[in-house]
Amino acid sequence: MNPTYKGKHEQYKYDTEGSYVSKQAGGTAIVKLRPEEERYVIEVPSVVSDEQWEYAQELLDKSRRKQLQYGTHQYLLSGLVRCGNCGNTMTGKKRKSHGDDFYVYECRKNYAGAKNRGCGKSMSENKLNRIVWDEIYKFITNPEKYRVYKEEEKKPLIKQMSLS
Repeated sequence: MNPTYKGKHEQYKYDTEGSYVSKQAGGTAIVKLRPEEERYVIEVPSVVSDEQWEYAQELLDKSRRKQLQYGTHQYLLSGLVRCGNCGNTMTGKKRKSHGDDFYVYECRKNYAGAKNRGCGKSMSENKLNRIVWDEIYKFITNPEKYRVYKEEEKKPLIKQMSLS
C-alpha cells in the first residue's frame, strides 16, 4: 500500500534519468530507487492509521507469498540457489524463445524496495539441475567423500565450542 495513505508522501523516490531517451531508442525504461537521503518526505493528511497501514502491509506480504505457491512450474531449487556473482537469491522465471517456453534461474529483483537489485545473470534451469544432480550422484556414489564432508562440517563447530 502506498505510504501516502498513512500521511507520508515521498517525492523523488525514483531516478528516471535517461529512461525517456532509452525508451525512445527502442530500449526499456530504466528506473532505479534513489538513496533515502536524496528523497523528500512530505507530511500529508493521513487516510489510515499507522496500525492499519502496517496490518495492510502484512496482508499484502502474505498474499504475495501465497501467489508464489500457485505458480504453474515447480522449480526444484527454489529458494536454494544463490548467485555466484553477487550472492543474491536467484529466482525462477519463464522465458520464451522462438515460441517455446523455457525456464531459467535469474538474479534480479524487480520490486520496489529490494535491498539488492541483483546483477541480472541467469542460468538455464536444465543446466543448473544437471550440475546439481551430477554433484549429488558423485556424493552418493563415493562414501569417502561423504565421510570427509562430515569431518569438515565438524571442524567449525569444534572450533566454535572451544572458543566459548
